[in-house]
Amino acid sequence: MTSGSYGNRLAKICGAESAPTVSSRRLQNSSMIATRLIVDVPPADRTAPLQIEDGFIAAITFQDGYERESWIDGRALPLQRPQPAGSLSFMDLRMKNEARFASPVNSVQFYFPQRALHALADANELSRAEQIQTQLCWLFHEPVFVELGRSLLPAFERPEEPSRLFVDHVLTASALHLLTGHAGAIAAHRVRKGGLAPWQQRRVIELLDSNLSGDISLEDLATACKLSARHFTRAFTQSNGMPPHRWMLGRRVERAKEMMTRGRQPIEEIARLTSFANQSHFTRVFTQVVGESPAAWRRARTS
Repeated sequence: MTSGSYGNRLAKICGAESAPTVSSRRLQNSSMIATRLIVDVPPADRTAPLQIEDGFIAAITFQDGYERESWIDGRALPLQRPQPAGSLSFMDLRMKNEARFASPVNSVQFYFPQRALHALADANELSRAEQIQTQLCWLFHEPVFVELGRSLLPAFERPEEPSRLFVDHVLTASALHLLTGHAGAIAAHRVRKGGLAPWQQRRVIELLDSNLSGDISLEDLATACKLSARHFTRAFTQSNGMPPHRWMLGRRVERAKEMMTRGRQPIEEIARLTSFANQSHFTRVFTQVVGESPAAWRRARTS
């Protein structure tokens, strides 16, 4: 299933005009997908059921006072009082899932095909998980998923900006948290400790330096280091003080600094040459990393 077709189908069922999506690399011919779903005036009636398939949905609401009725295989679930923003619920798509929304919807929905979860579990030395152990369709506070969902909000608003590496990192982290935190997956072997070995550090920096656009997956980097994606991310962060996608943004900023001090190229051209989506994206990231805008930074060092 493509991310676009999944988003269109979800929008139609829930009464939204559209539902933008981002997706991971393909795992066993399937992709994990995150969808931004906003419905200001939801349908008054019960929704049509979601398509039956082998997978799960984790839905995070960013709407205070979120309220809905849920049915699983035609059985009505107990009603909950209106829930605060930051509430999460799971759905098992092997069952018939229906809902009636009693409030507006403002959410990020993670879609995890079982084939992708199995591939991720195998690659990360985890036992395979067949069931979600947390109560289905029950809203509860889940800070890890909330932060992961929130980190994707700019990607839905400005889809040209996020790198493939960043989106892959967030969706992989979400799936691993689902497996270990809510589906009972356990490590098959003792988790490796420590950072990257010197040869691994050299290799991954070479790869990131040659792919500063971010058009490289987390799995590609992990494979080059002969590690699973989970162990690689932990080891890279321990060695470098930040995850790979953040290191890559910092490297782009350093390249931009070099160009601003050595020449008189316009900021817009420097943004393009350092693989930012546009000047606005470059200025926003540069200011976050450095603490001042590119123009101010250049003036202070060239005046």
